[in-house]
Amino acid sequence: MQIIFIAFGIYKKHPNYNEDLNYESILKLCDYRYLSEFYGENKDIPHFKELWKLLSKCQNENSNVNKWANFIKHKGGLRYKGLDDFFGTMLLEDCKGNKIRGTEDFAMELLDLDELIDQLIIINNNQVKILSELIDFINFSNSFTIDTHGNIVINNENEYKKVLIN
Repeated sequence: MQIIFIAFGIYKKHPNYNEDLNYESILKLCDYRYLSEFYGENKDIPHFKELWKLLSKCQNENSNVNKWANFIKHKGGLRYKGLDDFFGTMLLEDCKGNKIRGTEDFAMELLDLDELIDQLIIINNNQVKILSELIDFINFSNSFTIDTHGNIVINNENEYKKVLIN
């Protein structure tokens, strides 16, 4: 997502963008919700639909990885079939001893490690294919030239960009 966000200048259209932001802050503006809204409002830009299809394929390919990451971040992690549970019960109480949340609120996702590894290999291989398509779409090889002094010279974006966002 961030490649598309930067390469096509979409970040400049974000409502929280300003020229004083550093690169890291600009990347933090990028999320699927914003890109989806931006696409919805700009479907008429030539070739944007093709670019959106690549982004959607990439996002869909990552759906399990995103789910697992959310379990790690918000639910206490992942656990694996065949391995001992080393977490007991968990109970959060308020200052008066009233139960706020219990173990069921923090239930970890149970995964088969062999199946998980197979899935990750498939996801990785598919992501490599999708990213290769994206690199071809962005047309990196025509985006710059090397001058006689060995310096990179960025070509006019009209010569290599398929999606021009004004």
